[in-house]
Amino acid sequence: MKSGKVFLGNIHDSFFWCIISIYAVYGCKILESTLKLRKLAVEHVKKGILNIKLKDSHFENQHMKYRQFLTKFEAEQHNIDRHFILAPALASASHMPYIFMSILKMLEDNPMFFFKFNTRCLKTAFTFGVLKLEGEMLFQPYFYTKNLEFSLESIKRKVQIFAYLAKSEWENVENRTILDFEVFSILVSLRAYQDTYQTPDAVY
Repeated sequence: MKSGKVFLGNIHDSFFWCIISIYAVYGCKILESTLKLRKLAVEHVKKGILNIKLKDSHFENQHMKYRQFLTKFEAEQHNIDRHFILAPALASASHMPYIFMSILKMLEDNPMFFFKFNTRCLKTAFTFGVLKLEGEMLFQPYFYTKNLEFSLESIKRKVQIFAYLAKSEWENVENRTILDFEVFSILVSLRAYQDTYQTPDAVY
């Protein structure tokens, strides 16, 4: 899996541009605009229990505020809701499974570092990293590649754990996804134990 570039345009559209980017990489039919994706999500959320859930969790069942939010959402004036109620609506409407990964404190009420929607679908999941920029959620796409660069099976029974390393979090850690965090941890460990390698200068 590899990550795409973080979208730096309208932050409210980053989630939808991620979807379009993944469509393009996977060779799927691409919708003409982000507006169609937003409309698809709104149409689906109105059909069932997600409609009630969104109205209750965000607007305390105040129908007018709920309607105003959806109108502005369709007009690209709002991001998806922080409880990710619109996300499963779009996942179901597009018949694709979605996976979100995050270490944001604003999502800490979720007991897991990642959460999935529409998992009964057997298609390749659309995977998103959730970041934060200027107080808003920002999304980063991840892609599955057919060219496997590394497999744990290739080092089975060849690797032995000889030490552990702990390091405090660096500043602005919330602006990184879990995969970025794991890669950073690997690089820090390689640097710390470079003396154990025959060619330590090769470790950067």
